Amino acid sequence: MMFRVIAHSMREHDFYLNVPREELFIPFENEPNIHRLNPDDNIDFDFGLTVTGSGFIIVSGLISVIYFIKEELERRRMLKGIKTAAVGCNIGPYEGILRKKLITWKLRSYDFISVRDMPSYEFVKNNAMGVQGFYCPDIVFSMPDEWIPNVECEGHLGISAYKNILSSNMHYYRTMAETADKFIEKTGKRVLLFAFDMEHENDLCAAHTILSIMKHADSAEIIAHAGNGDNIVYNLKRCSGVIGTRFHMSIMAIRLGIPLVSIAYSEKTVNALRGIGFTGKIFGIDDIDSEQLLEELDGAAAFDESFITRIKNEAGGHSECLKKIIK
Repeated sequence: MMFRVIAHSMREHDFYLNVPREELFIPFENEPNIHRLNPDDNIDFDFGLTVTGSGFIIVSGLISVIYFIKEELERRRMLKGIKTAAVGCNIGPYEGILRKKLITWKLRSYDFISVRDMPSYEFVKNNAMGVQGFYCPDIVFSMPDEWIPNVECEGHLGISAYKNILSSNMHYYRTMAETADKFIEKTGKRVLLFAFDMEHENDLCAAHTILSIMKHADSAEIIAHAGNGDNIVYNLKRCSGVIGTRFHMSIMAIRLGIPLVSIAYSEKTVNALRGIGFTGKIFGIDDIDSEQLLEELDGAAAFDESFITRIKNEAGGHSECLKKIIK
């Protein structure tokens, strides 16, 4: 959706998306100015663009370092001789001086960078001098109004499933299952388990695991990311409250005005939400309890329309700054 928003706001341009795996282009098939870059295409490009969220992160392990370097060298080879920009990102987290140096090495290769939280902006300003840096709230906040369907709220609870591939998730799974069961028992409404899964995180597996240990699984359903993600937006509109673990679940809840309880598995969530003035409690993923989550949910209020409009307009700065840079 981040890329679709950028392309939609710059409809006078054609975008060629470099996706080696053809199935990953499915979300963009119906976008008139987004095309898949084929290996034998011979196109004289004007500009190189990276649209990414956590694109400046290196996880633990030597393999991740090698992959980061290999991917960056390939990007530089493809874009040699033209101006480049990265938009919508946060910097880190990273561990150790080597990873910091590699991230800085990548940052300095761009002519323009827009970030989605202030700590990332400070990192760019202090470590990539000469690169034009800009801060705006996350790109998804600037999703066009016409992309939001007119769906009646059904009073359900939306929960974004989350799977950490490096450690046990059982405490999280049990807490989400208990929270879902208690909500169903209290309200008689359904729970929608959202899987923001683009063939990498396997949140779909997490959603099935949560469902399997629920007592009231017959009152829950799994909402998997499919196509361009419109089904995620549609089903979120059915919810009167959201417990968001995935970063963009929290972003989407705010954009749609749905009361939110946020769970952070990374500082990027805390930085982004506090940066826009979100004052609700943000739980750490290892410090969650079903009773506390439901208590916080009961006290969560819908977001004011003026607040949403302000954040939406500010988030549009990613596109507006990019347009100026390209000109």
